Amino acid sequence: MKTADALVARKIEEVRAEYEARGFEVLVDPGQEPVPFDLDGFLPELLARKGATNRLIVVRVSGMWASMERLIGLSGEVQRHPGWHLVLVTADDVELVGAPGLDDS
Repeated sequence: MKTADALVARKIEEVRAEYEARGFEVLVDPGQEPVPFDLDGFLPELLARKGATNRLIVVRVSGMWASMERLIGLSGEVQRHPGWHLVLVTADDVELVGAPGLDDS
C-alpha cells in the first residue's frame, strides 16, 4: 500500500472510531444509495448517522489534495438538505477531539 493510501486508510479508521464512540452509526464507502439527493457522482469515504444528523465525511491526504472548487459546489447541495453536513478531514489533521462536525450542534 502506498504511503498516501496508508495515511488515508488510517485516518478513515480513526474518524470512524471517533464517530462511533459518540453514538453515530458509521458506513464506510457508503455509495449513493443511503443519500437521498444527488451527489453528482461524488462519493464520500464515510457516512455518519445519528438521529436526524447525517455527516458525509471526505478524507484526503491533505487539504492540497482536495478539490476545493468541487467540495464547495458539493457543500452547497448538501446544505440544501436539513440535517445533512459535509465534513473534510485530512490525514495531516492533528487532533480529532473538537474537530468540526463532531462537537458542533
